[in-house]
Amino acid sequence: MGRDDQQQGSLLEQAIPQTRDRLVRAGLAGALIFGVAGLAETLILCAVKDYPEPLRFLRVSVVGYLAFGLAVGAAWSAAWRRTGKYWSDRQLAAFHKRSTIVLAALFLAAVYTTLYWPANGALSLGLPWAVPVIVESIAGAALVLLLWRRYRREKQSDRSGDAGAGRLHLVLALLLIAVMVLPALPALAIGAKQDDRPNIVLIVMDTTRFDRISAYGYDRLTTPALDQIASEGVLFTRAHAASPWTLPSHASIFTGVFPSEHRAIREHQFLDDRFPTLAEKLGDQGYHTVAFARKSYVSRESGLARGFDQFFDLFFPLKESALLEAWKWIRGPLPSPDKGAALIVSTAKDWLERNGDRRFFAFFNFNEPHNHLAPPSPYYETYLGHRTETGWGRTRFPDILGYNLGETEYNEEQLAIFNDLYDAEVAYQDYRMGQLFDFMRNGGLLENTLLIITADHGENLGDHDLMGHDFSLHETLIRVPLIIRFPDATGAGTVIDRPVENRLLGRLIDLMVARRPQAHPLSEEEFVEALTDERTGGAVIAELYRPSYDMDTWNSSPRKGDFERRLKCILNDRQKYIWSSDGRDERYDLASDPWETNNLTGRIGRSPSRDQGDEPTAGFERLEDLLRAQAHLWVEMESEDAPQFSEEMIKRLRSLGYLGESTTSDGN
Repeated sequence: MGRDDQQQGSLLEQAIPQTRDRLVRAGLAGALIFGVAGLAETLILCAVKDYPEPLRFLRVSVVGYLAFGLAVGAAWSAAWRRTGKYWSDRQLAAFHKRSTIVLAALFLAAVYTTLYWPANGALSLGLPWAVPVIVESIAGAALVLLLWRRYRREKQSDRSGDAGAGRLHLVLALLLIAVMVLPALPALAIGAKQDDRPNIVLIVMDTTRFDRISAYGYDRLTTPALDQIASEGVLFTRAHAASPWTLPSHASIFTGVFPSEHRAIREHQFLDDRFPTLAEKLGDQGYHTVAFARKSYVSRESGLARGFDQFFDLFFPLKESALLEAWKWIRGPLPSPDKGAALIVSTAKDWLERNGDRRFFAFFNFNEPHNHLAPPSPYYETYLGHRTETGWGRTRFPDILGYNLGETEYNEEQLAIFNDLYDAEVAYQDYRMGQLFDFMRNGGLLENTLLIITADHGENLGDHDLMGHDFSLHETLIRVPLIIRFPDATGAGTVIDRPVENRLLGRLIDLMVARRPQAHPLSEEEFVEALTDERTGGAVIAELYRPSYDMDTWNSSPRKGDFERRLKCILNDRQKYIWSSDGRDERYDLASDPWETNNLTGRIGRSPSRDQGDEPTAGFERLEDLLRAQAHLWVEMESEDAPQFSEEMIKRLRSLGYLGESTTSDGN
């Protein structure tokens, strides 16, 4: 080997470690810059948004920024040898200054949009997600270059560059340790499960009629997943909700009291803290409480989130950092052609993977059968068949309010289409719930979980000349599915055909958790006793208060007065009495008339009254006396003020048609 070759080899040996050193140092500088930027962005988001898992959000965001900054710094350092020699010191200084200004402006824009554009979450600038990240990358790379040039000057002058690099390593290490360790502290503090109490999962299927579930005898196969759960547990054929719409029904399930007691009704749309919630009680017993919902009234603003350690409000999903949102945009948005079921299940599965070793109470609200009815494929095609050409459920939706007010007519064929759309939504909801059940079963969670599935109310689909669930207390609205599965405590395939109330589920949960160590099934009498109120002698009571629409169609209708009333009903094994504040009471013999087509005191609705003749009314007097004996239900509502809804909540309600002129939904 010649002298020139030896000299060239020596230079190459020196250049390789220098290049590696330069790439490492520039990468670390980039990681530090972007890591600090990600930390600042995440802290601001957590300060203005109610993230269910803020520490995990912090870790994921900052680690993502660190990795991105490491790549940007290394790439910039590698490219600098080709580009840097063409820039003068003055040009380089100007570039640094402008880039820093751009980075600061982007940061302030992200803060602004986070504060004032709540629907966008962390969507920096409100522009396509890739744009701010690209610009931030350029500005960040410029700052990497600035640090790198400073390091080179220090290294050429003395050994202070090594000290500066050491400080850089220390800061970066501390940042990494903080974001990796802090999110784990809550789980470490809670520790593993210390007893054999079961997990508790409560699923409320919003707007789901009991008679559209296959396990209840429906002649269409709509709910194979629910059917499987019912075959492994207990099915109640005559369960009832306390109210036919979301807020008071959920509030009753959570507190165990009637709507007239908790007062979360039309006149006061907020559950205050006078009664402890199921989540609060279970939290006091050591359960970690979590909720998953995409529902306007099931939110913090309505008071229903009280007691939950984590509340995943997925109506407007909270965004990730700008960087991770850009990655999701590049990867492609997840398809979600539904009202939230797909997002609820995916979010819950992620949460269960991280928290399955904790003793938890998890609440779910599925909302698919709620108007407007637009089932995704293939459920749309499967249940509508040749009717898909009509456009209903895709471009056309029923005018529910207009129908109820007598201003819109639908023929039998159209009502049949609405029923098919409803069945398709129920079937799709069952498919998503089945994914959750399979995940829990495969992960071994289902075997030590008390699983309760019910609904907050049903839906009128032309029944009683009504649509929606605002104006009556018929069985189509207040009779709901109730299925309970708990290995060793519920006899597989048990069917209970006696009136019960789902507002008393808290009592049943207490009983079943306490009985778990004994590991033997509850009797039918024990189930019924837990789910009936001794104050009413086992009779079921439900309530409905005046609707409070703010729509031109409603306010200008001459039929508005027909629905401006309060309703209370009471029923037993055979009979049902509905009291109305305007004197239009109803009485039904449920044994011979389960669908309430024959009002023994006259029909209401758009159909003319019919003379019912001398039909027997014996026994109704006792029901009426029982209802009137509940003095706590007859207290006149006070005109107390509820907290004002935020603009975001108002936007939710308006998007569902509840506020402003709309013909697609009633928002409940």
